[in-house]
Amino acid sequence: MSMTIAYVLCVTKSGMEQKVLSVLRGERSIEEAYIVYGEYDIIVKVSVSSPDELRSFMTETLRGIPEIERTTTLISL
Repeated sequence: MSMTIAYVLCVTKSGMEQKVLSVLRGERSIEEAYIVYGEYDIIVKVSVSSPDELRSFMTETLRGIPEIERTTTLISL
């Protein structure tokens, strides 16, 4: 079965990077998560079983973290 892999670039509220990183690293769908510097604050590698599961993860999990202000999702083929 083919997995859906996505990289999610997150912008957090100022000073909330470490808190968000700790929350994200506790999620089962997240393989890797790192604080980065530049336009984005955190990059996350998400691995799920389908595009529908990715949509659910994005809407129910990531958007439920109030310290995340904005995301950009890059889906790997």
